[in-house]
Amino acid sequence: MVRLTADDIVFPQYVVIGNSTYNVFTDVEMGGGSFNGSDSNLTIGTKYLESDPNYVWSVICHEIMEMIYVQFCVRYDDTSVEGNYKFFMDHKEFQNCISEFSKVIVQFLKIK
Repeated sequence: MVRLTADDIVFPQYVVIGNSTYNVFTDVEMGGGSFNGSDSNLTIGTKYLESDPNYVWSVICHEIMEMIYVQFCVRYDDTSVEGNYKFFMDHKEFQNCISEFSKVIVQFLKIK
């Protein structure tokens, strides 16, 4: 397994996903992440950046992928469970999402 360090992760000021631009914020008090499409904000918790940068990386990946699924209209509310979502897509939609993800996620890596 590749081990990231805190120095390997950078936080751009903003990212463009599809046709939307999101401001990127960090929160040293937060361990997870969130995004708000209405406000065009992405917040990544950096509470564990020094102690567990791989966890923070997984939070970044999770939020970016979910933002892409929203933009590509493949995330749906799961009304059977409060605050839950389901994802449904065919292989072409999946490929489009992965292509978008690969363009966005590299912005969070410090290229050496």
